[in-house]
Amino acid sequence: MSCVSCFMRAAMVLCAFTAVGCATGPKYPELKSQFPPIESGQGRIVLYRVASPVGAAVQPEVKVNAVVVGHATPAEFIRIERPTGSYEISCSTEANNSATVRLAPGQTAYVNLRIQMGFLVGHVQPIIEDEATAMKTLGDCIEQKK
Repeated sequence: MSCVSCFMRAAMVLCAFTAVGCATGPKYPELKSQFPPIESGQGRIVLYRVASPVGAAVQPEVKVNAVVVGHATPAEFIRIERPTGSYEISCSTEANNSATVRLAPGQTAYVNLRIQMGFLVGHVQPIIEDEATAMKTLGDCIEQKK
């Protein structure tokens, strides 16, 4: 392999790592005030993943009760409204990880899609967080395109 091709590969890897934190568009705090009110008998689930170069290429599907709602993409969030009740949030790579959200009327539940080390590939673990904890990191995320 020539030095030029080694340099090009290194440059591409560097670009991939630096692009992780460069999501563009309005961030969660700006958009939150524009969300429609939660309808009667409904709740809202906000699923998000913080920006990090660790495991940036690992972006599995995010499922709510086995239905795909988006991907666990760094620096992005997914907002869904659902009737009150229990919902299983799951992500799969080489391991299947899930968490259960119990949604009350008018409630917003926050789920951090946290990357963890795996044997071959990173795992995305859904972690339910309270609003104060979520706001510390969710503020840098943009809404995932549907």
